[in-house]
Amino acid sequence: MNRFEELRKSRRLSQKQIADMLGITQQGYSNYEKGVREADYETLTKLADYFDTTIDYLLGNSNYPKSLNGNAHPTPEELLRQLMEASDFSEESKKIMISNFDLLKKLENAKANNDLRSASMTPGFS
Repeated sequence: MNRFEELRKSRRLSQKQIADMLGITQQGYSNYEKGVREADYETLTKLADYFDTTIDYLLGNSNYPKSLNGNAHPTPEELLRQLMEASDFSEESKKIMISNFDLLKKLENAKANNDLRSASMTPGFS
């Protein structure tokens, strides 16, 4: 199932309803879902706006429904998947990643306590 179909079904909409919103025939929209035709930029923009997502997400180039600089909220499953993919990283990259996680935890705790001064800004050092 592609993202077009996935998003449409998640909203319990018919192909006809989406086609009407786009100003095309139901068959035209069906061809997008089947991969027979590729949507043009204008259509992708309309769909992304309608479903409150990004064009990259629609095209399968991103697993984040919203852009990272626009309130993306990756699911715990997505975060776990990303971590599992990191298992192929070099040892040095893994150390840097863990250090960055430690820094982020410190910053989040400091924010929660309204005390950003207590969080060391140097990864890996307390």
